[in-house]
Amino acid sequence: MGFFDFLVIGLYAAAVLAIGTAVGRRRPGADDFLLGDRRVPTGAVLLSLVATELSAATFVGVPADAYGKLAWTYLQFGIGSIFARIVLARWVVPLYHRRRVRTVYEFIGERFGTGARRGTAGTFLIGRLFASSVRLYIAAFAFSRVFGSGIEIAIIACGLIAAVYSIRGGIRAVIWTDALQGAVLLAGAVAVLATIAAQMPGGLTGVFEWARGSEAIGWLSFDRPATGDSASAGDWLSLILRHDRHVITAVVGGFVLTLATHSTDHDMVQRLLTTKTGRQGGIALALSGFVNVPVVILFLSIGTGLAALAASGGGAPADADSAFPTFVREQMASPWRGLVLAGLFAAAMSSLDSAICAIGATWAVDLAGSDRDGDEALADRSRRSTLHFAGLLILGAIGFAEFERRFPNPELSLVTIALSSMTIVYGGLLGVFGCGFLTRRGNSRGAVTALVMGGVLGVVLFLQKMLFGSVPIAWPWWIPITATVSCAIACSFPPDGGGEVARADLR
Repeated sequence: MGFFDFLVIGLYAAAVLAIGTAVGRRRPGADDFLLGDRRVPTGAVLLSLVATELSAATFVGVPADAYGKLAWTYLQFGIGSIFARIVLARWVVPLYHRRRVRTVYEFIGERFGTGARRGTAGTFLIGRLFASSVRLYIAAFAFSRVFGSGIEIAIIACGLIAAVYSIRGGIRAVIWTDALQGAVLLAGAVAVLATIAAQMPGGLTGVFEWARGSEAIGWLSFDRPATGDSASAGDWLSLILRHDRHVITAVVGGFVLTLATHSTDHDMVQRLLTTKTGRQGGIALALSGFVNVPVVILFLSIGTGLAALAASGGGAPADADSAFPTFVREQMASPWRGLVLAGLFAAAMSSLDSAICAIGATWAVDLAGSDRDGDEALADRSRRSTLHFAGLLILGAIGFAEFERRFPNPELSLVTIALSSMTIVYGGLLGVFGCGFLTRRGNSRGAVTALVMGGVLGVVLFLQKMLFGSVPIAWPWWIPITATVSCAIACSFPPDGGGEVARADLR
């Protein structure tokens, strides 16, 4: 690490803090802190969505995925994701705006009653604490490999900076700082790819010639059962259920996962509520799916480039998770190495800041307060909650780092850990929301029962290897299965009038 590396990192951190504190220079009220007064431009929301989805799972995990699997099958998830975003943009985001909800769990309260609202809010809070802790750990893992520091130092640094501007400016500060962080992320990725091209014989052309020859950029997986033409329906079903990158599995998994993330997870939905109209929020959501495609291709190209370098004698490590940070540390020059490290910070903070805000808002609005609370009381409680949960996320990431040291699992890639970490709770949440959106059935007791049963089933699916010695059902199927079961349970209960509105009133 040289002087200019530290300078780039310092300038980036100062710029983020300056933007975040400038946006929050006046003490925001509850509506401003939680919703940006519903006046945030569509373009800013779009950039914030893309930056948040460009978490460390993308910055570090996607190159590792392409490097280890020698394929671009990760792109298949984007097909289903785009279709899901269009569905949500057309029907769900406008509905949230019409109901004027501050969190998505207020919708569940209107539909089923207070118990269901608290149940879904609590389920989200537990799942998001775990998932965001994992994402913070992934960024710190890569940062520690490049910087040579302890993981804990990187975790604390990212967490504290994100907490400062999130507490000061709320969701508006998160959105505008995310726009900068997305630009830094992409600049760091371009710098890595340019360095790879400079070292690879033939440049980028040489990389893709090698990739075509080794079939390392195939992105559609149409694997067939080993029994070939004599395969039965059971053979096909077993293959599709087990193979997490089969095209059917990936498309269905990407579709249902996005339905869950962008309709039931307030971490993602909160910024869609900050636009003036539901149509503007829907446009930002739909466009983000298309913008993500070239961004993901950029990071897949990095992983393929590292594999091409290794094949040409570049000496990249065999460990896929370490290939990217090791290359940055040993092969990149100053100040470009500093730019990549700033990108790692951005990857951590662009997903951490929104998680802090979403968790704090959910606690303050749905769990710890009353709808009769005044604006000032709600704003103060939201700020305090944001601070407390920032500390919990930091502790969670440190705890996960210690768990990985004691119980390493080389079979799980970083991107798989990141994508599967919320599947335990997403199925239950999506099932309850689906019952609320699509039917007139259900009540508060049924919704809570569905959440509990969905969570139990989610845990069983998550722990298949430990419980059964194998993984007969791949992670992209976990949410579809648990959501179907949870929705059926919720719908089996008759309406009891506990909610304020019935399905027919949700226009």
